[in-house]
Amino acid sequence: APKVPQLEVKTFPNPTNGVLFVEVRESITLEEAGEIRVLNAVGETVAHISLRASSAKLQEIDLSNLANGIYFVTLRIGDQQGIRRIVHRH
Repeated sequence: APKVPQLEVKTFPNPTNGVLFVEVRESITLEEAGEIRVLNAVGETVAHISLRASSAKLQEIDLSNLANGIYFVTLRIGDQQGIRRIVHRH
């Protein structure tokens, strides 16, 4: 299988107590869409943001209504993707 190009997913703060920032370093062309997803430990999507060419480079996700625990932030732009583990406690 062809290897999927990996994106570095930069998030802060980690651990987070509510608001998580995700930095989108790559530029998004008009043809390709992107998305940020936050997954819980069993792989369910608990937050989702669609990215377009006009999207801000710094995306803010409010996790304050989620239970404490470990989550995974996935960033996909076109055919590239990356993942980062975060800890949420408030």
